Amino acid sequence: MGKYTVIADVGEALVDLLQLRMVPELFLSKEQIGLCMPKEPGDYRLGVCLYDIRESDSMRNASPFFQGENVRVFPPIYLDLYYMLVPFPKSDWNYQAVEEQRILGKVIQTLRDDPILNRFPDSDEAKKPEPAIVIEILDLDYENKSKIWNSFYEAGRNAVYCKIGPIALEANRKQPITRVREVDVLLKRKER
Repeated sequence: MGKYTVIADVGEALVDLLQLRMVPELFLSKEQIGLCMPKEPGDYRLGVCLYDIRESDSMRNASPFFQGENVRVFPPIYLDLYYMLVPFPKSDWNYQAVEEQRILGKVIQTLRDDPILNRFPDSDEAKKPEPAIVIEILDLDYENKSKIWNSFYEAGRNAVYCKIGPIALEANRKQPITRVREVDVLLKRKER
């Protein structure tokens, strides 16, 4: 389970995966791939842009669990994160289309070759088994892609769209409970 930072942790894990597979083959340094907004890519040549967060349909009915004997912990909310991976070619305009298509091809290859996002190094696996964090390439039609870009007030660009999840965002809500230790039973005889 993840603390409130889990959304950022997943984004950084996705960036780490892309950096591992694309540097030095396509990019000279890891700093050319990073989290950004589509309007503000900065110096990135591949932007990882979070565009939607939704509750995961596959994990809606999580139940509370117990921490020790005296604390009931409320269940986490499971989320699906939606990203678009956008190339920002920096080459001469004659070669930008080719560079963009090479980047997109390598992104698709990477996501297909590594469909499970690795666990975070600081996670405590012994607490409770969590479902695998799956990377799924989305098959969006042109209209849905246009809606996404319009929400950023930006003209559409070529991008790879993916969903990552489910990820657990733990609840802070805990409830102390008292276990029943003894029961007093009083029986009365019914008179006739």
